Amino acid sequence: FIAELLDVGRAVSEWDKVANVPLVDVIAGCVGMLHQTAEKKGVVLSFARTDCRPIVPGNVNALSRIFNNLVSNAIKFTSAGGTVNVSVEDKGSSGVVVSVADDRKGIPAEKLPRLFDRYSTPSRVGTAGEKSTGLGLSITKELIELHDGRIEVASLEGKGSNFKIYLPTA
Repeated sequence: FIAELLDVGRAVSEWDKVANVPLVDVIAGCVGMLHQTAEKKGVVLSFARTDCRPIVPGNVNALSRIFNNLVSNAIKFTSAGGTVNVSVEDKGSSGVVVSVADDRKGIPAEKLPRLFDRYSTPSRVGTAGEKSTGLGLSITKELIELHDGRIEVASLEGKGSNFKIYLPTA
């Protein structure tokens, strides 16, 4: 809990360290780091690499935190035999869209309106009993907004979730 709050504080305090970041490299690093976690759980983690190489103005540590949170959550709420798919779509002058989708647990409809609110609802336990503080998505949203982006989610309980992150490009 405290570590997550400190991470946000650190990301905000490092905001002067903004650079043009190759987004695909950041995401590939996160997916690579979490691949073993997914494998141990019996979850297939895939990153649909495309030819697009969008450059995003931002803080590399904050961007890493965003995608680590989203991909690790997707793994946490996907049971063995499920899949987590990460993809990047370059929208030209409209920016870039990153999708992190899973195909298992989904989010109850009544939790969706306050999903990104800090302290609003108790966190859920993952499919293998993983615990959480319930702060990850609110922190993720704050970091995305620091990058002048936005996050949306579509989810059906028992079917899965798809988080879409929209970021401007340099």
